[in-house]
Amino acid sequence: MRRRVWGLLGLLGIAAALWVPRLAFAQAGNPGSSADPLVTRSFVEQAIAAAIAKLSPPTFTLLELTPGQILLMDAGTEAVVRTGVALAVVAPAGGLSDLTAGVNLGAAARVPANHLILVPRSDGRGISAQTTVLVLVKGTYTIENAPTSGAPAQGSGTAGSGSGAGGSAGTSTGTGSTAAPPG
Repeated sequence: MRRRVWGLLGLLGIAAALWVPRLAFAQAGNPGSSADPLVTRSFVEQAIAAAIAKLSPPTFTLLELTPGQILLMDAGTEAVVRTGVALAVVAPAGGLSDLTAGVNLGAAARVPANHLILVPRSDGRGISAQTTVLVLVKGTYTIENAPTSGAPAQGSGTAGSGSGAGGSAGTSTGTGSTAAPPG
């Protein structure tokens, strides 16, 4: 009797040892099925390119502001005035963060050239051009034109795409995602 039991248990052990690997491979799916899809080389290249694009940081956009134009920036936007005279445009909650000097720029404070400026909130903060100003911007912004006496405001096109000056709208918006200068 014991021999039969041990023989039966041995036979069941062998059957289980042969059956378990089949179950493991059956769950993996057939090649080309939804459980194990086949992919093409172009699909893999596109997926890798999309992943790399998400990892690459945005670049600065060069803008040219004319006297009277106001560059309003959203939260997290960075700016560097390269040339010209620009004044800080602040909100009731505070001014602009000058990260280079480690100070807060208050209302109508002159924005120093070559200082990294950070806008902490999207509440109407930015810079106002007193002369022709070249500014590097990274982030989301809007350019508003101060109306002149009797003349309609002139826009500068979609500044974030580097499409250049000469639009007819009173404001233009953009995101600093390209390094192309206005053209």
